[in-house]
Amino acid sequence: MKTELWDHFITILKQQPQMIEKLTFSDEERACEIIDIQFAMSDYQYLSHVVKIKKLSQEVEKLEIKIDESGYSEKKYDKLEIKKNKLLAKIDDLKAKYFENMEQIGRDNQAVSAFITFRSMEGVERAIHGFKSNWLQRKWFTLFYCCTSQKRKTKLFKDKWLHVEQAVEPELLIWENFGVSYFSRFFRIILYLIFVLFMLLVCFYTIAFLEAA
Repeated sequence: MKTELWDHFITILKQQPQMIEKLTFSDEERACEIIDIQFAMSDYQYLSHVVKIKKLSQEVEKLEIKIDESGYSEKKYDKLEIKKNKLLAKIDDLKAKYFENMEQIGRDNQAVSAFITFRSMEGVERAIHGFKSNWLQRKWFTLFYCCTSQKRKTKLFKDKWLHVEQAVEPELLIWENFGVSYFSRFFRIILYLIFVLFMLLVCFYTIAFLEAA
């Protein structure tokens, strides 16, 4: 799939006009070059287990350093050992949950997003311009596919529209959220809004009750 997506983007980029005014000859040559493509997979939602395991393991390492240090009373050592054993038990539990999902992950795992690195900003601008379309245009295309120009049809990848936008920095991404469906995100937002409204009502009636008293 990576090769197919790579070729598809190169084809679309070559069809686009020059986006940046001042380009040297070498920039023009590199305008359609792609350096790499990486995929975000649906199993990234299970990364939360791995992240938690890593954090707990770091806490265990710190406790082991403390335990190895001298100067603690026997009671303090016992407390540290108990805390360490609890953390190890949590790690074992998270590992068990992760491996329980391994079979499901392998069966349902699929690419949900692709991150493309271009040689130049010209390539970025051409990609955004080439795949730019709104909801109405896509609906029109779906309903009147036979009346649509061949140029627009070539923008489809595996008979689907691609939503292309400039990506944020990798460190700002919450990778484990890539496996969460839009419906699930919408449901979480609704729950959050209900909770906020509930808390506002509680605060309002509490203040009203106190003022009346």
